[in-house]
Amino acid sequence: MKSRKLREYKILAHVVYTAHFLANHGLSQIGKELSSMEGYNPDGLFSIEAEYSKEAWVDMPNNLAVLGMEKDGVFSTLITWGLITFTYSAWENYRAQIAKELGWKTGDVMCDLMGDVRLVRGWIVHNKSTADGRVKELKVLGWPREEGEFEIGSEQMKELQIAINKMSAATAEVIAEKIQTDMGF
Repeated sequence: MKSRKLREYKILAHVVYTAHFLANHGLSQIGKELSSMEGYNPDGLFSIEAEYSKEAWVDMPNNLAVLGMEKDGVFSTLITWGLITFTYSAWENYRAQIAKELGWKTGDVMCDLMGDVRLVRGWIVHNKSTADGRVKELKVLGWPREEGEFEIGSEQMKELQIAINKMSAATAEVIAEKIQTDMGF
């Protein structure tokens, strides 16, 4: 199935992955530069201030700020959670557009990868990044592999992007027909 809207979604996913990559890399570089500055004091305060008033919006120990900026550190993790949530939300929007473009019902547009992303998003938003028994339902993503807390870092985001690059969508009827053909019926 060729769909202009599916291609548009994949382009949006490239933007999302690029945002993740640049944020993760940039934070890591800033953390390295900060910790290597002359006079760096790990116990000193890392502050984010309003330019117009010099009021500190954030004060945290430098060592915690640098730790959070590490590759796949807590700051990147927070960004990644938001990007996964956005990726699924955007899919739901594009899914409706794909259905309209192809003359299908929205609920008939199916994609195993986005089913996996739906589960991961749910675990992030509703379960503090803790996978439950439905982890066995994952069909495309190789993470998380088991129940319990999981992390999404650079490797997982790369795997997701590669899967999005390869993804297609179909209706249940198309999927059933392919299964029958593959099984020789």
